[in-house]
Amino acid sequence: MNPTQDNTKFRGEDNQPMRFANATLGKHRHVCAFFHGAEEEYRVLLPFVKEGLARGEKAFHI
Repeated sequence: MNPTQDNTKFRGEDNQPMRFANATLGKHRHVCAFFHGAEEEYRVLLPFVKEGLARGEKAFHI
């Protein structure tokens, strides 16, 4: 088994790529973003957060 290529969950994290705002994120998914308003913020963040929670990952939003 090669841990760098293992796509199983580890501590609630999934190594499968995720989409965020027209980009594909690898295994490191810490995101800092600035928005022009609440509508843009929710349009961009909601799919990302929903996908992460569905995978069993944790989310923190300020």
